[in-house]
Amino acid sequence: MKVQFKALPSNSPSLFPEDIFDRIPSNHPVRLVNQVVDQLDIEHLIS
Repeated sequence: MKVQFKALPSNSPSLFPEDIFDRIPSNHPVRLVNQVVDQLDIEHLIS
């Protein structure tokens, strides 16, 4: 059985924007949360 992919219509919206952070203002609180989470040491949780 051969797999066939359907073409995506050119007017269909994308699931996510190219870079979601482009749509978040620079002073939005989620940026601070992102910074804090990125700095967490979770090595003991994932090993």
